[in-house]
Amino acid sequence: MNDARLPEDDIFHDFIDKERNNIVKEYDFRFPWRRRALTFNGAPLTFNGSPLTFGGAFTVVDGPLKGRDALELCELGLAWWEDKVAMLEAQIDVATE
Repeated sequence: MNDARLPEDDIFHDFIDKERNNIVKEYDFRFPWRRRALTFNGAPLTFNGSPLTFGGAFTVVDGPLKGRDALELCELGLAWWEDKVAMLEAQIDVATE
């Protein structure tokens, strides 16, 4: 196995692969969902006496991407996959010409 890592593949190694392994093999998510009370000028917003809440952000809680927004990382991961697929498609097109 080749341990050399390209910087452009960090999103794969540090997020896609690690999260896949955490979820599939350990049933563990590194980005828990946290509900937060909505406020306006410091006062809680309510509806019929109940506080309004927002799910907030998925924040990675450990590892090299600790503190990063997991939804942003998902977007980066999708872009990484799209680039890899486009590169492979280009190689196939060249090989079949």
